[in-house]
Amino acid sequence: MTRLARVLAVLGVGIAVAAAPTTALAHALNPTYESQLPLVVYLAGAGLAVALSFAFVLVRDLRAEPPPANPRTFELAKPVAIGLRALGLIGWTWIVAQGIVGGSSDADVGTLFVWVYTWVGVAMLSAFVGPVWYWLDPFSTLHDVGAWVLRRAGIDGWQPTDYPAALGRWPAIAGFAFVVWLELVDKGAAGRTLFVAVAGYTLVTLALMAQFGRDVWRANGETFGVWFHLLNRLAPVARADEMGRLRRRAFAAGLLEQGWSIADVVLVAMAAGSILYDGLSQTTPWYEVFGAPTAGVATLQLAAF
Repeated sequence: MTRLARVLAVLGVGIAVAAAPTTALAHALNPTYESQLPLVVYLAGAGLAVALSFAFVLVRDLRAEPPPANPRTFELAKPVAIGLRALGLIGWTWIVAQGIVGGSSDADVGTLFVWVYTWVGVAMLSAFVGPVWYWLDPFSTLHDVGAWVLRRAGIDGWQPTDYPAALGRWPAIAGFAFVVWLELVDKGAAGRTLFVAVAGYTLVTLALMAQFGRDVWRANGETFGVWFHLLNRLAPVARADEMGRLRRRAFAAGLLEQGWSIADVVLVAMAAGSILYDGLSQTTPWYEVFGAPTAGVATLQLAAF
């Protein structure tokens, strides 16, 4: 078993243990802390950090080059791949089951799996380890299970429709905006609201996978897949092909690889704007100016970023 496989196996076990339903706080903190420094100091520091990051890039002579034509590839150990797919499917099933039968708000599995383990945890793994969502993705697993059931029943599938090139990755951008709205305006939608969102997103995703093909929709329209793939440009391990084979590279080398689109840049800008809004909207000066805005006002404020 390769080192990456061992790391992913340990992470999988850790996630499975951590997934036990406990009190769910999403990404909010109960205590309120009063900073000893003025807000302007933090803003100046953040701005300086961003400016320096651009300066470091500008002073270096960087050229975007395609990956090697025949890179050395390796495969994730099959037991690890199966375990990750099972883990993703278990998480999805748990969310749906609790949404149907109900459960305690102190053990809101949907909040844990969607906002903590997926939106934050998988994002970090995608950026610093490798493309774990390729296997964790429950929607692709559900699609594969459904296709297998139909084949066993003797039902032939249909030829997928060609994906409109003009759409690009914009469907994923629209989905990203909706997810951010749920998190920041609906304050981390939980309970029945989150269940409806997950169930609806699942139905739409499976329908469009059937329409355009699983891999095509994953690469262009499935919000989590597109977002985590973009973050994976930072990671030292990347997918080498659509079959799941992997290749190693220098950390952040993926940022210099070709394949960027306007939609990717918009997605990065939306992510940065949402982080800025999330931070500023929780400060005392913001509250003193805007108070507790309604959902409509908060939506306009978020859109302004």
